[in-house]
Amino acid sequence: AGWECGTLTVPLDRSGAVPGTVTLSVSRAVATDNPTRSAVLALAGGPGQAALPLRETLAEVTAAALAHRDLLVFDQRGTGSSGPLDCPSLNSARSFSTAIGGCASSLGPARGLYRTVDSVDDIEALRQAAGYDSLVLFGVSYGTKVAETYASLHPDRTEALLLDSVVLPDGPDPFRRSSLRAVPRVLSDLCANRACRRATPNVNADLRTLIAKLRRGTISGPVIDAAGRQVTARLDLDDLVQVLLAGDFNPALRAELPGAMRAALRGDSVPLLRLASRGGTPAAGLAADADHADFALFLATSCEEAAAI
Repeated sequence: AGWECGTLTVPLDRSGAVPGTVTLSVSRAVATDNPTRSAVLALAGGPGQAALPLRETLAEVTAAALAHRDLLVFDQRGTGSSGPLDCPSLNSARSFSTAIGGCASSLGPARGLYRTVDSVDDIEALRQAAGYDSLVLFGVSYGTKVAETYASLHPDRTEALLLDSVVLPDGPDPFRRSSLRAVPRVLSDLCANRACRRATPNVNADLRTLIAKLRRGTISGPVIDAAGRQVTARLDLDDLVQVLLAGDFNPALRAELPGAMRAALRGDSVPLLRLASRGGTPAAGLAADADHADFALFLATSCEEAAAI
């Protein structure tokens, strides 16, 4: 109710080198009065997050801008219902590096056609097809990078930008260096005023010791999987990095980390392995919700654009 639904078919490769098309799924909420022929276009994060499942929330967040503007929401190419990408290796490979290589091979040359600039070209095609003179672009996280790129390439068609959790035009850094540099400060803040005194006397010292231990090998132990079965889980240094990064989005995981690291150093690896299984996988925040996010698209976009950083 209150939404119009449609599709727009665009070339997969506008240069014509790679044949094929992508059909973009679009929803529109029409304003009762739109004197400037403009629309708010809402962009989800990721890359890889579908926007259409979030359209009601996006309408609430942008409500102040919709009195005299339509709202456009669409799934960017490769996400949601706009030709989602699929890589079987992401579900079957034994290692993350093997999974990425298998995904690149299965996508073939098309993997280079899911860049930010390709989504920007899709947005411009959508604006023209829908008949708008200008756009107000609302972006969240990676969506802010898409909005910024559109504004730089089409300034005459950009009425305004609304940016939440900004990603800079030349980012994000694939090595997450700013996040990793912040880890000691974040852990110190987490344990300020002796908040972690029952878990550890020095959380950053524990982190350094755990890193040194994982450089020598993995730790393992039993965990219960989603099917209720006991399985043996393993954690290496890369997995620990993912646990630390996942804490940005998961306050409960972040709060349990000091005690879990201390337990691992005392020989009980299970609490830390449980944290890794809950939120510290390489696909944390994306693969956890397959209905709303496409991890293959995340890899295609991130790996293609990382070379330019």
